[in-house]
Amino acid sequence: MARPDVALDPTSAPVPGAGAADAIKQRIFVASQWQLTWWRFRKHKVAVASALIVIGFYLVVVGADFLAYADPNASEAQRSLMPPQRVHWFDGGRFGPYVHAVKGARDLQSFRRVYRTDPGEKIPIRFFAQGFEYRFLGVVPTTRHLIGIDGGRDAAKTMSMLVEELGGSTRIAHDAASGLEAVQDYQPDIVFLDIGMPGIDGYEVCRRMRQRQAQKAMVIIAVTGWGQSQDKQRALAAGFDAHLTKPVDTEVLARILAGNRSKPH
Repeated sequence: MARPDVALDPTSAPVPGAGAADAIKQRIFVASQWQLTWWRFRKHKVAVASALIVIGFYLVVVGADFLAYADPNASEAQRSLMPPQRVHWFDGGRFGPYVHAVKGARDLQSFRRVYRTDPGEKIPIRFFAQGFEYRFLGVVPTTRHLIGIDGGRDAAKTMSMLVEELGGSTRIAHDAASGLEAVQDYQPDIVFLDIGMPGIDGYEVCRRMRQRQAQKAMVIIAVTGWGQSQDKQRALAAGFDAHLTKPVDTEVLARILAGNRSKPH
């Protein structure tokens, strides 16, 4: 049992004066085991600091998707060969974080694909940017992340590279307005449309594309992080021809492109 002459919780003890010592002793005698443990714990600054660190680790785990700048489920082999990118915090003397673009080329001696930074192209980093879809705390669907490239530019560029490597030609749009304009001008055979677009979501963009291109047999494919049956049903109801879950499998993408080439135009 705790010694009655030791103040376990001096911060909560009465102001010293007449009868103060007796009040402290009485408080200790009637305290529960949990209160005694808590008072002793609060007196040790190292223990308190350690507890805060552990709580911080748990918060990072809970908000891992919010802190992630790229989809952790993506398994693109090309990404594993890319070097880490340095973040530049100031651009021309003003605060404007960015990274340099990375371009790949085949090394003629080793025949390996080598990635190098391109100082001539700056990719701005945004705080609370749009990115891959996830459920915050496992419940709330969102596409917002602490840092990233707004509008899913990285994912769009990766998809464009894959299509071009498979023999297709591409145009990239990062929002609803530019996407609708690109479809009107470019008249593509296939549209890969991200559901989590900033502003108007992909479902509404698909409906508007169908209305504007009613006479053209255009294939519109949803690309999203949601893969449940209800997500696929919602995409089909909005007018999509197919539903792909991120990360998009290269073989599936190749079959889609090959099937489109075999169709009469």
